[in-house]
Amino acid sequence: MSTLTSSVPGIYTRFCELVNEACEEQSKPTAFFDFALNQYEPAQYVIVEGIEGPQIEWEGIGTYEQKEHYRIHGFCTIFTGDSPISDSGQSSGVALRVLVETYELLNSTVMRQMFTYGRNEPLLGTEGPSPYRMLPEDCQYMAGPGDVDGSPAGWESQLKWSFMFDAILTPQ
Repeated sequence: MSTLTSSVPGIYTRFCELVNEACEEQSKPTAFFDFALNQYEPAQYVIVEGIEGPQIEWEGIGTYEQKEHYRIHGFCTIFTGDSPISDSGQSSGVALRVLVETYELLNSTVMRQMFTYGRNEPLLGTEGPSPYRMLPEDCQYMAGPGDVDGSPAGWESQLKWSFMFDAILTPQ
């Protein structure tokens, strides 16, 4: 009997391990979660939120190979209690500082891991089926007043990101 093993579990697990290691190495305390948060939110954190797919399509009719497409997505968040408006009513520079820090967090925890461990086969050093292609797909930055116990306070940013993966799966 043959089976078709997905590359998703191995890639997702290894990706979470690498991002968690990078979060532990940050100069500021940076929490890592492999799930969404509802209440507890530290000042700086990275979430690998989930997987879209996989979508499967035929690759080789004679060999029964399948092409697997999926996305891993998440976000980086930074919150500061500092006000974006100074006492004199001018910009305090907080919004720009938080934007820069959020992109630095993305680069040091997510992008660096993907491009350090994603350039060689097998991708991210996984065992079993491995994607042949991994590409950054999307980044969306949002920022605005933070929320402390239901009241606006400070400044918060969120940078959503996603990577797409393609793998060829051969029945074993």
